[in-house]
Amino acid sequence: MARLKEYNRDQVLERATEVFWGKGYEATSVSDLVKATGLNSASMYKDFGNKDAFFEQVLENYETTKLEPFYRVLVEEPTLKSLQDFFDTVAYYSALKEFRGCLMLNSVAEQRYIGPKGMKRAEKYCVKITQVFENVICSAQRAGEIPKEKNPQEIANFILCFLQGISAYGRVGDHKKNIKSIVDMIKMTLK
Repeated sequence: MARLKEYNRDQVLERATEVFWGKGYEATSVSDLVKATGLNSASMYKDFGNKDAFFEQVLENYETTKLEPFYRVLVEEPTLKSLQDFFDTVAYYSALKEFRGCLMLNSVAEQRYIGPKGMKRAEKYCVKITQVFENVICSAQRAGEIPKEKNPQEIANFILCFLQGISAYGRVGDHKKNIKSIVDMIKMTLK
């Protein structure tokens, strides 16, 4: 008779997320993952694959559990106000002492170390969130909230670059005092 799994998959992914998020992909070892998740290495490899495959699953779970709820309002209410509120939320979290950046965007910065599946997942996310921003901008233009002469695709790419930058910038304590003014400048580009 087959042995039943004795762990909660969601908890394992959450614990692995914390390790990758805290240490980064390159600095995270298999023994770090084994220790944090409580799995033995045989179970980890059998159920999650090697470090690259495990990381890809972590990114998928992170997107579903952390990122999608964060930007859902932009999909459900694609207005200028929603986008500005989103920026304010980014500013709030980026200014916190314990801010670690976005695991997905941190991964883009570590791309030379990450396997192809993890990078493909991060790239897919970047394309997806850029499309969300573009849809919000187009919707806000139709509502007369953003001038029609603004290029939605260019602004969406600009916003993604801002998010990638703030993911790193917000991790430096001395920079935190500048975050609100940076976000205010991003908002001004939409006028």
